[in-house]
Amino acid sequence: MAEELSLTWLRPTYDCKTLSSGEVEDVNILMGQLSLEGSVRHITSEDFERMACQPNVHILLMRTPHENRSRVIGMGSVILFETPMHVAGFIEDVAIHSDFRGQGSGEQLVSHLLALAHDRGCSYVELTTNPMRLA
Repeated sequence: MAEELSLTWLRPTYDCKTLSSGEVEDVNILMGQLSLEGSVRHITSEDFERMACQPNVHILLMRTPHENRSRVIGMGSVILFETPMHVAGFIEDVAIHSDFRGQGSGEQLVSHLLALAHDRGCSYVELTTNPMRLA
């Protein structure tokens, strides 16, 4: 049976909270799995708080219950900006922990990121990925 997953939107200026040490460890594991080169900067809770507090950066964390805390098993962000023509955005850093891939979690995460962008008037969103990366 699949574990119950929940999405948490870290709203800029509202939920700029420091992640627990376990959550920071989970995020660093995800970023390591996302990198093909294996060279990823180590993110601290202060780094994450600074990133999440930017007004145009919207971060979604996908969590599942794990022992005595929730485990971050997926994340993604959408960065929105306004041009003279429209509001546009980039989806960045979409990662699902290798133990949870192939279950539709990535699709669910990207769908929520697109809906979040759309709800803020975004008419164009770009997402790119390395073709060497496997789903």
